[in-house]
This record gives sequence, C-alpha cells and structure tokens, in this order.
Amino acid sequence: MKLPKLAIDNSAFTWMVFIFLTIVGVRALVTMPRTENPEVEVPGSSIIVLMPGASSIDMEKMVALPVEEALNGLEDIDVIVSDVRDGIAVVAIEFEFNTDSDEKYNEVVRQVNSIRSSLPDEIIQLEMWQWSISDMAMMQFALISNDAPFKELEETAEELRKRIEKIRSIKKVSYYGLPEQEIHIYLDFEKMARVNTSLDNIVRAIETNNANIPGGDVQLGPTNLSVKSSGSFQDLDEIRNCVVNSHQGRLIYLRDLAEVEFGYEKLNHRTRFGAKKMPRKEGGGHRSIFIGISQKAGLNVLATAEELTPVIEKFKEELPDGMSLELIY
Repeated sequence: MKLPKLAIDNSAFTWMVFIFLTIVGVRALVTMPRTENPEVEVPGSSIIVLMPGASSIDMEKMVALPVEEALNGLEDIDVIVSDVRDGIAVVAIEFEFNTDSDEKYNEVVRQVNSIRSSLPDEIIQLEMWQWSISDMAMMQFALISNDAPFKELEETAEELRKRIEKIRSIKKVSYYGLPEQEIHIYLDFEKMARVNTSLDNIVRAIETNNANIPGGDVQLGPTNLSVKSSGSFQDLDEIRNCVVNSHQGRLIYLRDLAEVEFGYEKLNHRTRFGAKKMPRKEGGGHRSIFIGISQKAGLNVLATAEELTPVIEKFKEELPDGMSLELIY
C-alpha cells in the first residue's frame, strides 16, 4: 500500500504523528546547546618555557631545538612550530585531524618529561597545555580610559575578572593589552659613595636573589640598566631589604641607597578601541585593555550571556568617571 494513500485514509493518525513530530522538533530547538564556537577538537599541544636572562639565540639552541627533536619522534604529526624570544620559547605541535587528542597530549607530556633533566637548570617554568576550542572567548570587552594609570586599569580589570568567575558556567576570564610590570630602582649616588658601594655590588645582589618578579630598570639619569631575574624575591619589601654591601661593620641594605617601586615597561605597543560614546583622541580610538570571557564546554552560550548581563551592567555603573566598558562581540 502506498504511503500517501495510507496517510489520507488515516488522516486522524497522520495528524497525531505530525503534531508529535512538531512538538519534538520545537523542544529540540529550544533545548539544543548553543555555543559561539562549535566544539571541533583539534589534536594539538603547546609547550611554554621561561628562562629569564636568556637571549633568543640561547632559547632556540638550548630549549626549542631539543624540545622539537623530542617531539619529532611522535607519530601522526601535522606540523611543529616554534616562537622564540628573549627569555621565552613556545613550541606548538599539531597532529593529524583524526587522531585521539587526549592520547597525543599524553605522548607529548611523556616526550618532554623525558628530556627535562637535560634542559638548562636556569629554566624557572615549563608548562604544557592541550588545545581546546572552549578556551576561545565567547565574549570580549574593551575597558577604556585615556587618563587612568595602568595600575588602575589593571586593578579594575582584576575586580571584573573576580566577579565574572563566580558564575558557574564561566571557565576563564583573561585580560591583555597592559605593558609588563617591572621593578624600578632609583639610586642615590651620593649615598652610595658615602658607604663605598658600587653599582656592580647592587646589580649582583639583586640578580642573585631575584626570581619571582619581572626584571626592571636601575635608573642612571638619562640611561637605564636592565636587571635580570634569577632568585626568590616575593614583594617590594624583600627587595628593599636586600643586603647589597657592608661598611664599617654595618650591613648596607638597598633601601638605604635607593627608592624601589613597581612600574611598567616602556610602551612597545598600543591597544585602542573606537568607542562612539567617547571623544576620539589623536592616533585613532581610545587607550584600552581587552577582557576575554570563555565558558565551560558544552554549555548554552545564550544562557551564559543572560547570567553575565546583570554582572556586567552593575559593574559599568560602578566605574569611575572617564572609564567605560564596551562590548566588542
């Protein structure tokens, strides 16, 4: 018997089936998970190595090349790419598309760990992470101010990060566009001369003890002397209390010879955003830092956005004059 004839002869049953399928379809549409970036698993990993004070040439020879050689022994490799700079090396490895991402990540970890003891002892951090599409930002904001100090921008972005990460569906909040924080040391040469302390004494003392903070500048009038990191300072007071010399039976501390404070590196980049509500500055756009928000895997991006909206709106109301938060996407 033909289906059209069966459907016509049993019209009541046909309508019941049609209504049932419609209800199922509408329910599936409403409950279907939605995400900004559909989850396509890319089998790949990145290895990040920090070795303060090393040149880009040393990072390539002593870190990137040994890691690449270790990874070359793996199967199903699509491409290996390295990015090497002073003090940092990033090695990224991508595998063939149909390979098991978790299995390949475990292989990467084993290979890198097998050569860890042969890498330089000066390495202070070696991290490996598995690529995940959920790390991509579902929303991005620009925190804008043409006048606020970088410290205030950073503190404001950090406060927003803490509030957003209280939402259960949020995986991570990150912000970028700020210059690197540094330690600035302003020396008093007259005091140094009175206690017979040279610049070399101070530099050696700092470099011997300092590791957990970024290096900074010793200010010498119009010139700067870079200070490398290689020890265990935790905060400014520890730096100020660093013993740099002794004179007439008395210990000489850095605080006796210099002012020490947090600062930021000289700008080598600018981040700007063209907010329509604010008057434009010369150079186009407004000084800003960017805040990216990523949600946990498998969740509905629209539901997450609904949870975020009241948090963002309340935060906007609390911003000081001259600062704004604008949605990018």
